[in-house]
Amino acid sequence: RGARYLPMIDEMRKKNPDIQIIMMGGFIGVRPNYCSELINKLGDYGACKDEKYVTYWGGDEEDFLMSKDFTKRNYLYVDKISILCGPGRSLKDCKMRTEEELLFYDGDHFSLSGAHYFGKLLADRYREQLNSMGIYY
Repeated sequence: RGARYLPMIDEMRKKNPDIQIIMMGGFIGVRPNYCSELINKLGDYGACKDEKYVTYWGGDEEDFLMSKDFTKRNYLYVDKISILCGPGRSLKDCKMRTEEELLFYDGDHFSLSGAHYFGKLLADRYREQLNSMGIYY
């Protein structure tokens, strides 16, 4: 998925070699049903991370980008998988809800509380890199 942005990033770098790039890695894509529909139908939050319903899994995206020599492009890759699924990067270990609600209701977009929750985890995990890029939290 991320490789399609490489030409655009190269073009942006030509115009501004000092531009800071943050690439958000993939997470879980659930199709054709929405996560909320699966929960209503099956009565289980785990349905949203069940391999039967997951049509996209971003677990190896960073490895793919590294194979495309992306590291020479001065960027920060935010690894949603390790943040939300732990160091084992296992689909079965992925967090599906905050204390308030589901992380996402549709196929793959964060809910409001999911976005706040993820944003806090992102800031905690990448604070040093974000600060070095001039982004303070």
